Amino acid sequence: MFRIALRSVTAHWGRLLMTVLSVVLGVAFVSGASVFGDTLASAYTQGAHTAHADVVVSPAYGHPSPRAIPDLPENLRARMAELPGVAAARADIGGPVAVSTRNGGLLGNAGLNSQAYVPGQDGTDPRYPMAAGRAPRDGHEFALSRAATALGGYEIGDTVRLSVDGTVHPYTLVGEFGPVAGADPGSSITGPASTFSSAPVEVLFDRSTAQHLFLMPDRISAIDLTAAPGTSQDQLLDQVRKALPADGSATAQTGRDLDAIQAAQAAAGSETLRYALLGFAWTALLVAGFSIVNTFQMLISQRTREIALLRAVGATRRQVVRSVRAEALVIGAVASAAGCALGTVVAPSLHEILTAAGTDLPWGPLVVTPATIISALVTGVVVTLLGAWIPARRAARIAPVAALRAIAAPESRGRQTVRSVLGVLCTAAAAYTIREGIGAGGGMGMKYIALALPFVLAAVVLLAPALAGPVIAVVSPALRHLGGAVGVLAGRNAVRNPQRTGATAAAMAVAVMMVTALPVLASSLHNDLTHKTTDGMTADYRVAMAIPAGLDTRVAASLADTPGVTAVSALQNGTLSVGGQVRGVTGIDPASVGRVLDIRPQSGSIAALSNPGTVAVQTELARENDWTTGSRIPVVFGDGQSTTLTVSAVFPSNRFLTDFLVPTATLARHADGRLQDSAILVNTEGGATPATSERLASALGNNPALVVKDKQQITEQSSGQLGVLVKVIYGLLAMTVAMAVLSVANTVMMSVSERTGEIGMLRAIGQSRSGIIRMVQTEAALLALCGVVLGASCGVGLAWAVCAASGMPLALPWAALAAVLPAAVLVSLGAAAWPSQRAAATEPLQAVGQGA
Repeated sequence: MFRIALRSVTAHWGRLLMTVLSVVLGVAFVSGASVFGDTLASAYTQGAHTAHADVVVSPAYGHPSPRAIPDLPENLRARMAELPGVAAARADIGGPVAVSTRNGGLLGNAGLNSQAYVPGQDGTDPRYPMAAGRAPRDGHEFALSRAATALGGYEIGDTVRLSVDGTVHPYTLVGEFGPVAGADPGSSITGPASTFSSAPVEVLFDRSTAQHLFLMPDRISAIDLTAAPGTSQDQLLDQVRKALPADGSATAQTGRDLDAIQAAQAAAGSETLRYALLGFAWTALLVAGFSIVNTFQMLISQRTREIALLRAVGATRRQVVRSVRAEALVIGAVASAAGCALGTVVAPSLHEILTAAGTDLPWGPLVVTPATIISALVTGVVVTLLGAWIPARRAARIAPVAALRAIAAPESRGRQTVRSVLGVLCTAAAAYTIREGIGAGGGMGMKYIALALPFVLAAVVLLAPALAGPVIAVVSPALRHLGGAVGVLAGRNAVRNPQRTGATAAAMAVAVMMVTALPVLASSLHNDLTHKTTDGMTADYRVAMAIPAGLDTRVAASLADTPGVTAVSALQNGTLSVGGQVRGVTGIDPASVGRVLDIRPQSGSIAALSNPGTVAVQTELARENDWTTGSRIPVVFGDGQSTTLTVSAVFPSNRFLTDFLVPTATLARHADGRLQDSAILVNTEGGATPATSERLASALGNNPALVVKDKQQITEQSSGQLGVLVKVIYGLLAMTVAMAVLSVANTVMMSVSERTGEIGMLRAIGQSRSGIIRMVQTEAALLALCGVVLGASCGVGLAWAVCAASGMPLALPWAALAAVLPAAVLVSLGAAAWPSQRAAATEPLQAVGQGA
């Protein structure tokens, strides 16, 4: 039987081409996603080796007495240096810095990471070896990495404009240092702001300058400890922990553990992306499964006489099933092997697509593990075997005599009933799960929606055969009116085999469901994001740093003196501790904040914040703690000072404000003398205009470190990342659509092959070639119509469920939804081009003879 299966595969390879192609593409997507994820995780892991010390002592974030800028006293470094087993103790002092390019732009998308050059006894800092020039020595000098120097086109001796707080100062470039061991020297040049904590260092200052720019005198960011010979990292860590401050304000980790934590954090993002890609890949494979089922059903139907002969000469049902499964095994193995090979090409392409879409992901040599190859091979083979399972059982049920008479055994009415009942049960399970998800809301609601998705897919697959007939019946009058006899024949052909039509409609429905749900969710999220991004902002402009840093308070003063500016109000962010929990606090000017923000307190008055010792509390936090106007709250500010504040107002959530509001004067008293503005809101005469924007930028000295945005630009910035994500997902969905197209082409080809005699008869009685082409293409369009109706309904329903569970208003993009039907029809017509041409080329007499 296995030899018979091999001969069948070689004899029908042309008909199996669609199935092979579907499996190849699906497995290539699966293996490519796995290789992409492994390579990305490896690149993140390699780039995470940034702890160039045996033990690192750092501030304990979330300490009950938080500082506005988490740091350590410098005398702690001296104590650590005296510990047994410590060969060297160097201070880390640094933060993000904006470096101007020669043409006045910003070097790096979000600035560069900087550190202090801390020489040891030999006068050098081994963490940053100088490749040219020398290390900075005073407050007018700095050094750049090789990558930053080359990107900026600078040379040693050049004067460069730098900024860390919005004010620009000239510095002389005196040195160029080589790449840090184990890190990509250029990876932070274009890295996002969130990577500053682990990004390679690109800028160096001397110690006192770094303290002046980022901290305070006698304060440091962290301590790098080098172990003496014969002392392990764990042994040194034990010594260090015994010497840490008793108040818990500092913590220590080995360099090995710190690298592992950073690598795990970086890999977590890559794992999320990998699972998302695998989700699309599995969806594509699901659609490919319909093509596999249809192909084997066609082969079984065309080999009815052959199977009957095998049964007549003694082959058992089990042997027939094994023969069909053997064919599927051969096809699955060959196609999966080709898909694995293609996956190594898909992985770099995925990275290029994401990079072109605006993401910034590291990359390195391809990582192809045995687990990836084995899992992809097994996936392809299993999907093919499952796709052949139903046709194999159908083949085994063929009676020898009935088969010899060429009587095809359609699916029994009882099986159709069972299929429909199971579909209704899956629909009910999906509806129940979605209802529970909407009721739960939040993260739990999303889990319920995700749990409902398999039930939705199962319902689509099971009910598609039953629903295809009614959909086509609705458009039958139009077919009769527009297409005449050709249209009527196409409609009858489309429903002649409900099981096969349903499988194709289900394949198209899955693809359309994904394509429909995406724009609905994107449109809803965009509208919600647009509303929330500037909700409560009545100002015309927001001024902030291009890097994750605060603004010097003198920037607001310069804006207030600009002609045409009617109101300026600065916001300052800090931290305080309430009941042992660290919370955000915003400093505001009660007299001017009402002109730039629409706060509308639910009780009390924002103006009352002008009284000393008062605070305003966000509504949800006040409700959780039973705070009302007049309540007294004991707090600990960032400088460690305790005080009690009186609630003067309870205000609704606002994205520009944190949990607590206090007057700027109150926050300034506890800011260690380093009060900075997190953002400045500006109102102007006549509102936001290009001329006003230019005037504000000019007043700020055309500083590339400062970003001036109006409401529309703020919204576009927030929704821009969403647009990139949508484009990437649409590109990934193209694979699923391709699978659906193959399924339509496969179904139409099967229909043409089964009706060779019928088509020949139509040609013999005078039907033209063009009429045959129209009939076949109309049939393909009807298949697409069934899939679109079913898929669009499910897609919009799922999007509505997600919006309802997340509390987001539903926004239907009517233009995009209206384009789904014609797009699906056009794609199906393209898929039917070859089968229709083949049908039109049928010779009447020969076809009638074959069909006899």
